[in-house]
Amino acid sequence: MQKSKNKISYLGMITIIPLLLTSIFFNYSKTFGDPLKISTSGPVSFKKMEKLGVKANDTIYDPNKNLIYVSVSETSENFPNTILVLNANPVTVNTTIPLSSEPNQLGIANDGSMLYVGMDKIESIQRVNLNSQTQDILFPLGETVNTQDPVLRAIDMVVVQDKPNTVIVSMKGQWDNFYGTKIYEDGVQMEKQIDSYSNVQIEPSELVTKVYGYDSETTLAAFSELLVSDDGLEEISSNYDLFRDLTSSYLKEIKFKNQYIYTSIGAKIDPVNKSVAGHYQLQNSSVLGPVAISPNSERVAYVTPSDKSTFDGSGELMIVIYHQKDFRLLGKAYLDRIDTYQELNRPIELEFLSDSKLLLLTEQKDLYLVDVEILGFQSFLPTTLKDFQLPLFSPGIYPMTDKCTEIPIKDGDELLARVDMCATSVEVLQNGDMKFNISWTSYFFSNQINFLRKGSDVGNTNMNVRDIVGNRYDHIGLGGAAAETTYWYSDGETHTGWYLFPAAETGATTFYFHDDDQGVIISDIVLKE
Repeated sequence: MQKSKNKISYLGMITIIPLLLTSIFFNYSKTFGDPLKISTSGPVSFKKMEKLGVKANDTIYDPNKNLIYVSVSETSENFPNTILVLNANPVTVNTTIPLSSEPNQLGIANDGSMLYVGMDKIESIQRVNLNSQTQDILFPLGETVNTQDPVLRAIDMVVVQDKPNTVIVSMKGQWDNFYGTKIYEDGVQMEKQIDSYSNVQIEPSELVTKVYGYDSETTLAAFSELLVSDDGLEEISSNYDLFRDLTSSYLKEIKFKNQYIYTSIGAKIDPVNKSVAGHYQLQNSSVLGPVAISPNSERVAYVTPSDKSTFDGSGELMIVIYHQKDFRLLGKAYLDRIDTYQELNRPIELEFLSDSKLLLLTEQKDLYLVDVEILGFQSFLPTTLKDFQLPLFSPGIYPMTDKCTEIPIKDGDELLARVDMCATSVEVLQNGDMKFNISWTSYFFSNQINFLRKGSDVGNTNMNVRDIVGNRYDHIGLGGAAAETTYWYSDGETHTGWYLFPAAETGATTFYFHDDDQGVIISDIVLKE
């Protein structure tokens, strides 16, 4: 959709709005039988789910020692203001490490010797010696340049590989403003720091001296590489398209494990080549949940709105587990309404403790242990990866629902009108070419607008389709409102058109329709029988 220069009367200048623990530890426990609605298909089944009796701010798992570290809120009835140390298999209390007030964000050294704890109420980091299980140094985060927002808190931490005395901290103020990424050695802030938004989230990399950063706060969606040097931290590269092209929503979480980055929208990223290595088919990736990778990297798990939920994520949630390498769904379980994404108890963290146990943390600080049963999944896998990569769709019409994006028409901050752009269906022709049928519906909110106009997209390469494995398709034919100048004169008026694209590459079943003129994407268009 090509832009017009008149921002009031024309459709242009558009932006997106778019444990088996002691009895005293449990204050609630429930084993889910039928209410869990166990999926009967697939090699994974879910056995039970238990709510653990603490209010937790953060958790971190040390697979080398098989221990779970939990920062327990001061509001918790059990073990308040402590680091609760749990044995992971079976889950039992190991010990507690008392702290001063409201321990929150956690970071752990890769050798398991040091734990770093964000202490929100005193704007500091507490280092804990895990060998002696005692408090070590306490150091302040520093000061902000904003006198109206002076209180700093850690929102993400990475301990530098093989340097347990050095930690990188991403931080915000009390009003949720981002204040950059700093690096500390034995509690002393090093000389070089980073102030950009590119590193709201930070993750380790395949190299000791490199860390990955991601901007989950703005539409820039920048993915950065950070260099750890003797005098601090510096940004060595930044990529603004790696994640932005995948979704119209902000990406809320990335996790790095064994050379890959796993994202909350289901995309698996090769960070070295800066490319998409594949995609786990989530029910609704516009409503973002946590992601977890099993210790042996064979499985990937998500909490998502269930297939019974509405488009905005209201209703039931489910845990889904995929095979990491071939992206096949191994099993799913409904969570019997832990709560909905529309309320305050949405899941925010998910962690594999083993191939058969998951730890789930919610926004209301509730901590759950989920048991799954593995039924010899290897026998369910295809004999070769090629068998799995064959397209799963054939010629025919594939109708779509709720595959839309909004294009706002604004004058300054005033919303004058909106156009809803939707993919209504995709027709796969006998030769494999894909005909995307699109509708545009206008909504007028101001008498300043008499009409909207959309120009012809003939020759417009900014209208294109991309798939989950990184291929781009430019249209080879178009018709209706896609090929002509179209006017909307009334509220609720709809025009339709279509774009023809070449046949999909092998392995592609999910597509993203791009209107790069307007900067919008219609995500998760799945062609699957």
